[in-house]
Amino acid sequence: MSQGAFNFKYVESKNNSGMTAYGGLGIYFDLLKRLDFVNLVKRSVSVSGIDQGWEDWQNLLSLILLNLCGGDCVDDISSLSTDEGLCRLFRRFESSLSVREQRILKKRWRKGRQGTFPSSSALLRYLKRFDEGYKSKMGGAYVPELSPGLRGLEEMNVELISFMQKNRPVEVATLDMDATLIPSEKTEACMSYKGFKGYQPVNAYWYEQEMVVHSEFRDGNVPAGYNLKEVFEKSLLNLPESVSRVYLRSDSAGYKYELLDYCHEGKNARFGRIEFCVSSVASKELRESVSEVSEADWHPLYMKVGNKKVASGQDWAEIFYVPSRKGFRLDAPMYRYLAIREKIRQPVFKEFDSDDAYDFPTVVCRCGGKDGNSNSRGMRYRISGYVTNMYWEGEELIHWARKRCGQSEHIHSVMKNDFSGGKLPCGEFGANACWWHMMIFSLNLHAIIKELIFDDRWRRCRMKAVRLGIINIAARVLKCSRQLHIVLSKGELMAKVLIGWRKRILGLIPLLS
Repeated sequence: MSQGAFNFKYVESKNNSGMTAYGGLGIYFDLLKRLDFVNLVKRSVSVSGIDQGWEDWQNLLSLILLNLCGGDCVDDISSLSTDEGLCRLFRRFESSLSVREQRILKKRWRKGRQGTFPSSSALLRYLKRFDEGYKSKMGGAYVPELSPGLRGLEEMNVELISFMQKNRPVEVATLDMDATLIPSEKTEACMSYKGFKGYQPVNAYWYEQEMVVHSEFRDGNVPAGYNLKEVFEKSLLNLPESVSRVYLRSDSAGYKYELLDYCHEGKNARFGRIEFCVSSVASKELRESVSEVSEADWHPLYMKVGNKKVASGQDWAEIFYVPSRKGFRLDAPMYRYLAIREKIRQPVFKEFDSDDAYDFPTVVCRCGGKDGNSNSRGMRYRISGYVTNMYWEGEELIHWARKRCGQSEHIHSVMKNDFSGGKLPCGEFGANACWWHMMIFSLNLHAIIKELIFDDRWRRCRMKAVRLGIINIAARVLKCSRQLHIVLSKGELMAKVLIGWRKRILGLIPLLS
């Protein structure tokens, strides 16, 4: 094409100059080195063939880099394999192995190794190895047992959490449990309650450390509250030994007496009684109790705007409510119920006004003030509520419970938009579960970088900003005197910052110390 048509030309380089578009990935390689990632995988996962092909750690490292660089399908690995600088970083990661391990690695290819990264087809075949032994069970909710490979990925995540706890210890673990739906058009996907096919994993998010402690991958037809007590028990097992106190927060899917009684009665041998605050189901009986609350018992709910308290337009009250439990026993625990009401600003026409006219639970206030005369009497309100075994002041407890929506709900957006959790690779359950667990591992790895390495400026940035400002830095990866150099352009503002961050990584306590 002639130069006159446009202002510039595209010209392919005649040699491999070591250019990379991911110069900032070096700090993630440093952290993986500090974690002793290769041996971490060898201790936990053994899925790849014994004699030939890519090893487990090579496949899993490729999936981690794919998540960090913004890929959302296995075909995106081709973009990494054509980046010569990134390939040199990957090969240097391999050269840190012992001489014997390098010899064994070299013999795994009968016809010689063709590339630095696994191809998309090889990566997909590896993912499908996690599906061996899984059989679909039609006609009901079913959560299969973890295969040895997936159990190994879970162990890797537990090691990552232990590394975080060693370097930033906390004594309290507030676990926010929530499920999220992942749409999928695959034939094997099951129909969800939202009316589309997909999968519905349940996650336990550690609020203080900003990490996912446990995630159970499920089919879309499995209800969010199914076997939630078992999921919570597994989450407790994954917590480091230095954690001494646990709180539980959940949406209405956690409103299961099996789970609530387990926490309240101290059935867990390690933590004893666990305090919780769970969104309650707005049953007909509960709404009836809310409608009978006197106007004098309602208190305004405030929110903080800067240093000021501003009225939110909502009221809260403590209600007396005895649920009709199946198999109710005389010594069953009685929990505390808090109700929140908000005036409906755009009510329907009076002739259509009823509980069924709205997509959310509502009540009509029947009681006035102390004298029985109040403007709120006969008005319809939108309601929600919490059930808890905690005795904090009501407004404080409500604000604390609502922090779940600010973090665990937000983390689902990060999983599916910032990382690769929103698009699953195939129809095999085990392969999708492996893809999901490696997304969780990448998410937690980035959480360590954020909390322990980044400055305040970058700590609250979304992954989009991190990729733009840190990961996607143009650089050259050159070998000089047996050392590998990442050469940044002159005047690059992040050069000194990255060097300072590497010193912080070097100061972290190793995993096996």
